[in-house]
Amino acid sequence: RCSFTTTYGDGVCSAHWRRPESRQATLCASAPRSGSGSDRAPFRMKIGVFGGTFDPVHIGHLGIAEAARSSLDLEEVLVMPAGEPWLKAGQQVSAAYHRMAMVELAVARYPFLRASDIETRREGPTYTVDTLAELHRRLGPSTDLYLVLGTDSLIEIGRWHQPRQLFELSSL
Repeated sequence: RCSFTTTYGDGVCSAHWRRPESRQATLCASAPRSGSGSDRAPFRMKIGVFGGTFDPVHIGHLGIAEAARSSLDLEEVLVMPAGEPWLKAGQQVSAAYHRMAMVELAVARYPFLRASDIETRREGPTYTVDTLAELHRRLGPSTDLYLVLGTDSLIEIGRWHQPRQLFELSSL
């Protein structure tokens, strides 16, 4: 599993993912604070957020995540299985920890894709709008979130919990 920490220092924003095998990836490089005398624009981190049931995760999911990363010039794409996918209520879905394990294995070979357990750790129904709000709190104001969706999800977005807020919290 990945755990998430964020640190803000004088002129530095950094976020790290710690993987079980102790590999650590830096998501954000040093950036001068505004007003520090630099005429460069402040550094903005661009992170993709790709959620879904992933039951099972497959090559099509990985292709979507990688295409979004390269076309939008994202630092990373967080691939996160829904803990309790409320839109699939009444359907048989594999346990969250199994789906999380599948995602971890699937993204291990891709340097810009990261498995995230932010939704599988949450109890109760999992809403993307809550996840985006939590990521904003954790990553801070210098991060732009890009919601990555497959066509099947985009068609259903009107049924999602608080769909208008998705557009306020992320770019689609």
